[in-house]
Amino acid sequence: MNYAKFAGKFVFMRKLIFLTVLPMLLLSACGDDESMVITSSKQISLHKGEQSQIEVISEQPVRFGSMDEFHATVDENGLITANYVGETMVGVKSGSEQDYITVNVVPVSSLLVEPYHSDFTVRKDIIEKMYGEEYSSSGDGIIYTLDEMGASASFGFYFAGDKDVLYRSEVVLKPGTSMDAVKLFLEERYMPVAGEEGKYQDTFDGGAGTVFVRVAENDEGIITVSYSNVK
Repeated sequence: MNYAKFAGKFVFMRKLIFLTVLPMLLLSACGDDESMVITSSKQISLHKGEQSQIEVISEQPVRFGSMDEFHATVDENGLITANYVGETMVGVKSGSEQDYITVNVVPVSSLLVEPYHSDFTVRKDIIEKMYGEEYSSSGDGIIYTLDEMGASASFGFYFAGDKDVLYRSEVVLKPGTSMDAVKLFLEERYMPVAGEEGKYQDTFDGGAGTVFVRVAENDEGIITVSYSNVK
């Protein structure tokens, strides 16, 4: 027997087997790194009350959790329910693997434009930088009349203390605006306060940092929506 020739064939076969098995090992390794796969969309847009099912492939139990349940909740089976307008993330976890889904709750109604009301520690000069210095004064407040505001007729911002810190924002709506339409707009964005007609809030618990929204209509049919952090 030609041992040199046989040895050469053996080395060749070892190389062939190695090259054949290597891709399989690589594929197997990739599969281990991605033991959890979300097959449904990771970017979801819903209206209030709509639902969307998260689809996941995993060999281990999967857990779900919403970062802000005011905007959207998710149950133990991965069913997302949209609550109030805004954006949140839903976490999906299986073993050591974790991923996220962005949930954007979008409104149906765009009836009015709201004034700034996200932070009641800002000063008057910040509001002036946002909206400009073309306003009229009203007691401890300033009033803006802007173009392209939908049903909004004017914005009012009211300040307190030596540093002129914002404590209330409000929007006055154009005459003839329907109260039912205003409530529809607000109820997409804020939770009604139980037992208090015309009052809403932007958190479930009404704790620190909550913005409270009040809507009222005067004898002339003019509707005002006001925002503050005072319960």
